[in-house]
Amino acid sequence: MISVVIPTLNNRELLRGCLDSLLSQRRRADEILVIDNGSKDGTGEMVRREFAGRARLFSEPRTGVHHARNRGIAEASGDIIAFTDDDVLLPSGWLEALAGCFEDPGVAGAGGPTRPVWPPGQTLPSALRSRRGLSLLGIVDFGPVRKPLD
Repeated sequence: MISVVIPTLNNRELLRGCLDSLLSQRRRADEILVIDNGSKDGTGEMVRREFAGRARLFSEPRTGVHHARNRGIAEASGDIIAFTDDDVLLPSGWLEALAGCFEDPGVAGAGGPTRPVWPPGQTLPSALRSRRGLSLLGIVDFGPVRKPLD
C-alpha cells in the first residue's frame, strides 16, 4: 500500500495540478494525504470541494514543511510513504516506477530525477542563475540506471 503525502501552503492552483497529475497515474496511490500548513487562499476548501473521497485533508498548525511531512507520516497507513510537493506535476509512470523500486526487499528509500519546468517562452529567472540560486532549485538526476546509494 502506498500513501502519498503532499504538504501545502497557499498554493491552491499549483496543488490542483499536482493532485490531477497524481490521480492520472498508471499505478494509483492507495491514499493521498494533503497536509495544509496554514493556507489562507482557500486551499482547504478547494481540496474538500474538488477532491472529496480521493484525497484526505489534514491541518498542521506548526509551520514548516518538516512538520507537515511528519504529520503526513503520522496519518498515513501505507507500507510505503511517498512525498511530493504541491508545485509538482508528476509524470504518469511516477508511482509505478517508485513502487517497482520496493520490489527489492533491500530497498529502504528511493527517488528519481527532479527537473524544473517553466511555461513556454519563459527561461530560468535571472535571480537563479548563480551557483547558489541553481542549488535552490534542487535539480537532481543520477541518470537512467538504478544505482544503490550508501
